[in-house]
Amino acid sequence: MKVLSIAFASVISLAGTLPALAADITNGDKKPVVIDVVENGTRSKLPLPPGASESICPSGCFITAPNGDRVGLSGGETVKISGGAVIVN
Repeated sequence: MKVLSIAFASVISLAGTLPALAADITNGDKKPVVIDVVENGTRSKLPLPPGASESICPSGCFITAPNGDRVGLSGGETVKISGGAVIVN
């Protein structure tokens, strides 16, 4: 049983060193956009110039696109803004 406990502790320790997954968001529009982000109860604004990309929400969040679309993200998604709308892959 002691060996199993040591192995489990090693796995837990390794899991703590893995990078957090974040959502990647890209502005596919030809004009700048501002995305509202609510993460851990904190609201912020993310300005994205045309073609720009950012990694956001490693622990999940809600975003609101320029057209009013509201989407929940858990991290790891690929998001594109097109025509002011959110497209999640």
